[in-house]
Amino acid sequence: GLSLISDPAALVERNLHRPHKLSHTTVVVQATLATAHGPLDVAVKRCRRFGFWKRLTALVRPGRALRAWYVGHALRARGIRTVEPLVAFERKHPLRGRDSYLVTRWIENIENLHLLGWELARRPEAECRATGNAIARRLGRLIGQMHAWSASHRDLKACNFAVVPDEDGHDDDRQELVLLDLDGVRFPWRLTWRSRVRDLARLAASVELQLWVTPGMRARF
Repeated sequence: GLSLISDPAALVERNLHRPHKLSHTTVVVQATLATAHGPLDVAVKRCRRFGFWKRLTALVRPGRALRAWYVGHALRARGIRTVEPLVAFERKHPLRGRDSYLVTRWIENIENLHLLGWELARRPEAECRATGNAIARRLGRLIGQMHAWSASHRDLKACNFAVVPDEDGHDDDRQELVLLDLDGVRFPWRLTWRSRVRDLARLAASVELQLWVTPGMRARF
């Protein structure tokens, strides 16, 4: 624990061979932490702010990782399935400003919903339809829960969700969906009809190229 807090960048750099996401502002890697209860697989996310104004606002605003920690626990307290935040902390850098780090529990064998969609397109039609129908119901239930609790997402798209297989690994209704990205979640004082439609429009656009998605699946959603 102390080594993680004293040098979180080293944990990221040691695990760059296990990447999950690499972008201009964000790096997510899989890592293993030694705990009192044994090794624990985690995801470590490093967030950086670039640009003069973002660095300036970072002086008065909490870092992305710290905010995601609060959001993750707020969602889980409301019964909305998402990654489990374990630790969030920040470090100041003389050139980069404030780097923030978020550590979440690693979920084994999850499948990114966007990539799973392309995989389903290659399966037999009956299997594709059955799995697609089940996913549509679960995704509609998850987003319905978010909107019921006045939670919106400014980047609601398929790649920000994942399918968690059941213990037997079967493609059935026992599988669950989990929200991966916490950065885009907002809890406005009042979630307007326009905000709900905007969320759904972003999601619809992200699956537009998945030709196997039928009107029936959309209705189940």
